[in-house]
Amino acid sequence: MAGQIAAVDLPTDRRYHAVKISFEAGGALAKRAVMEEKIKLIRVLLDGRAQWELTAKELFAILDLNGYPIQDGIIPLCFSEPWRESTSGQDQTAWSLKGTGITDFNIELTLADDVKSPRLEAYADYDRMAVGGATGRPDLGFIRKIIRRQIPVSATGIHTEPDVPAIGNLQALYCFEGAKGDIARIKLDRDGETIVDIPRHINDEPLKAYGATVPDQVFALRMDKEQRQSLNLGNQVLTNGVPRRVPTQFEFTMTKATPFYAVYSYVGGRN
Repeated sequence: MAGQIAAVDLPTDRRYHAVKISFEAGGALAKRAVMEEKIKLIRVLLDGRAQWELTAKELFAILDLNGYPIQDGIIPLCFSEPWRESTSGQDQTAWSLKGTGITDFNIELTLADDVKSPRLEAYADYDRMAVGGATGRPDLGFIRKIIRRQIPVSATGIHTEPDVPAIGNLQALYCFEGAKGDIARIKLDRDGETIVDIPRHINDEPLKAYGATVPDQVFALRMDKEQRQSLNLGNQVLTNGVPRRVPTQFEFTMTKATPFYAVYSYVGGRN
């Protein structure tokens, strides 16, 4: 299957906490560097719509930032978040598909053309719980969603990104640079109000204080630095009691005119 998409279809009659993908190359469990090089894209879909889209390297960096160790030959797709400080916080984003009407749950891995004798197997961590929604019927509820996009940069200085996806409450923005220090500062405005305006060293301090490993070429703007979902940034505000979606934009202070990939992590209803 080298150079192709490895895909697995999973049952939709259960609640998923994680799916672990075992990955062998050349007859042995793949080392981290091999997985990062040979797995070009990971997509997780519900009824044909992508809920997650990122590379193995991006996934592992996000897990590093949450203190989750990477093991040889294992690609952990954590829907629940085991690094949260309470069991309710851990289970909050589990994928409870049972009884929701969702019929297709698929995972796709795009492999490099030159991967040698790949072997992949999926192992699911699940239970049979169905979570009730506002109507009392089973409801998927809020899940963690991950999307990526390339940010074009043509000059040093301030680069403004006004077209921020509005698909839920922003949990984090992970910026994957060409070289460490390409991004010196990030500013986040919502509806004309500055929410965050922070240089890199100040941004990284609380992440390290809470035990995270901060990869060299990642500027990780985490709204939930203290592992509290309540700190996620909503994309709506109340005006006279009525929710209103508001514009959100980022400003990146660039030391080099180098494009980078932005990986957005949201908590919200499925795409």
